[in-house]
Amino acid sequence: MQSMFPFLANLIIATAALSGAGNEPGASSYLHAFQPGTDGVIATRPEVYVPQPGDLILFDDRNPTWIKLYHYVGSDMPDHSGIVIKLPDGRPAFLESAPDDGHLAGLYVRILHALPRLHQFKGTIYVRRLKVPLTPEQSDKLTEFAFAQEGKKYAIWRMLLQGTWFRCRSGWRAKYFAETDMNRNRWLCSEIVVAAGTAAGLFDPNIHKANRIYPRDLIYDDHYDLSQTWDEAWVWGPTPERPSCDPPKLDPWPELP
Repeated sequence: MQSMFPFLANLIIATAALSGAGNEPGASSYLHAFQPGTDGVIATRPEVYVPQPGDLILFDDRNPTWIKLYHYVGSDMPDHSGIVIKLPDGRPAFLESAPDDGHLAGLYVRILHALPRLHQFKGTIYVRRLKVPLTPEQSDKLTEFAFAQEGKKYAIWRMLLQGTWFRCRSGWRAKYFAETDMNRNRWLCSEIVVAAGTAAGLFDPNIHKANRIYPRDLIYDDHYDLSQTWDEAWVWGPTPERPSCDPPKLDPWPELP
């Protein structure tokens, strides 16, 4: 009987999250797979989504400025990323650096409750679910890393350097300066996601160098093949009805400038 307690606890947490227990904002949560129908019309297949530790969350607010900036450095949207962690009380949360870049108060590393955050964002959200759940030890390392970084500042000056030849995207700069620093004082959004995943054993620091990876590299597998660890990206929505957005569309970026 004792072995049933963890299962029942997780079941209660999941049921509460999806039923809106306590009127928690963002009680409903679905992922949508886009599939071609027999008539050639693209349809969606919804599934209830409960965020799990290690899932990758990609945000696209379709901001024209970010689109131009990412194109300039040889990348593309989405423009922001986060990773799911488990809070000590069992609830899911997102680890993000600068979750709200439109306000100076948001330019910090924050841990945000998952469901309210999903409903709050004005734009398109893509989710790559972890194929194999984290072990309790991996999940604990992920949570420990997240809480150690919370409150640190966004790396705004290094973000500006991405528009110069000092970025570690490719060439000799990537060869000599690309790395995964596990204890930065300031973080870019995709850097902290890769570092957190590295702490949990999901990324290989010899291959996935955090300071040369952008959010786009986490949603598509053309530069880094993450398909062995994460499912392909699905679109998040608050209801089982088809979301009013397009499926993720891969525009080729064969060269890393």
